[in-house]
Amino acid sequence: MDQLTAHKTNRVKTQMEKLGQQYILAPIYSPEANPIEFSFAKVKRIYKKRKLEALSQGQAFDPDQEITDAFNSISSQNAQSYAAKSNRFLVQTS
Repeated sequence: MDQLTAHKTNRVKTQMEKLGQQYILAPIYSPEANPIEFSFAKVKRIYKKRKLEALSQGQAFDPDQEITDAFNSISSQNAQSYAAKSNRFLVQTS
């Protein structure tokens, strides 16, 4: 978890324990320890590429649809890979 105050509450810690998950706070300012950041990077990369392509070709661009499509491009394999990257970072820094 990142250092967001809401992530540090007893309620969150208790829920993590109930789910059998280990509660680990990532170092401050370490987006590489948060798998969602890899997903957001992919979404932004796809969105920007499609926007540039549409603008350069004079085509219509629907931001809402492109954002939806970009998020839909994240596969479960991507998610597993991002979690593994984050885990490797946490192991190296602890």
